[in-house]
Amino acid sequence: MEKVFKTIKRIIVVIAGTFIVSLTTFVIIMCFSRFSSADNAILHYGKFEHVLAKSKDKTPDNKPEHNYYVEAMKEEKNDMNYVEDDGRFAYKYCFYDIDQNGIDELIVHGSYYNYSIYTLKGSKVEGLAWNKYGGGLKIYPAKGLVSWTGGHKDNYYIEFFRIKGNEVKESASKSWRNKLTEEDVYPYHYVYKVNGKKVTKKRYKKYVAALQKKKVVKGKDLKWRR
Repeated sequence: MEKVFKTIKRIIVVIAGTFIVSLTTFVIIMCFSRFSSADNAILHYGKFEHVLAKSKDKTPDNKPEHNYYVEAMKEEKNDMNYVEDDGRFAYKYCFYDIDQNGIDELIVHGSYYNYSIYTLKGSKVEGLAWNKYGGGLKIYPAKGLVSWTGGHKDNYYIEFFRIKGNEVKESASKSWRNKLTEEDVYPYHYVYKVNGKKVTKKRYKKYVAALQKKKVVKGKDLKWRR
């Protein structure tokens, strides 16, 4: 009987030992698996961040001339824009290739001039056009044309002008004066021009009607930022 008990005891010890070894092996494998998975997750996360950063660098919006424009706006002597205490620019601005030559122009909206347009000549930012107390910005990219309204006191206008590189040329305009009375405002003394020459109202309206058939980008459709 004693021999039987000793045999049973040996069997129990062997089984227990085998179980402990198996359990230890299982724990080691699981831990390694978790650490390995964690390493892979970190590597994948790092790779994702890197790809994301590269994709941001290559967005179509990130063009070399944009950096020149932003730096120029930060310089107070240029009187184009300025940075407020919160780090944002005081006036809205956007980039748009008006003449479709591959180089975006800078359009600033606000300040004394409601709209002002700038371009890049080499590494220097130059002003092209300014709109005083106006609005109604429209861009006709197929023609490289811009139109807007403006005026002050009793003189008002609608003008169309063409931008080509660093040059600006008036294409058409309509100007008038307002007579102010206590009862109402009476516009008078209309002047119509096309290509710098005075024309009839009919000729001017024909020019504008032809433009209305072209693609137009309105100011509200531009990607403004601050």
